[in-house]
Amino acid sequence: MAPYTTISLHFQGAWRPPAGQTTAKPANSPTLILTKADPYVCRLEWESAVLRGCNVFRQMEEERLDQLRQLGEKYNQAMDEHRPRLVASSQRLQEPVRKCDVRRDMEDVSKRVRSFTVAAILPSSVTIASNSG
Repeated sequence: MAPYTTISLHFQGAWRPPAGQTTAKPANSPTLILTKADPYVCRLEWESAVLRGCNVFRQMEEERLDQLRQLGEKYNQAMDEHRPRLVASSQRLQEPVRKCDVRRDMEDVSKRVRSFTVAAILPSSVTIASNSG
């Protein structure tokens, strides 16, 4: 397309022939011939691009909100299905968590480790090399 094409702008009440037909237009039909270099044409093209962009953003936002709604429905359904098991698991863990004493447990572990010899900790297939020589 050439950079300076002509655009016919038909005013209110003007007649426009169907696409592909070359029919003479009535004499009382006002027509304004503008080129792309005219500021009015540039403004119309800019406004048209802005409106198309707004429509695209609106569609994208509607899709995002619909996906968010679907995610909320799936989350709610999963919580309805799994809530009883989560409550039971939580209740089962309450007592062990309350009884946990890290300091005492670490002392027990260190006592057990000291009571083992290195040979007792290692598997039987591993031999201990001595530094004697």
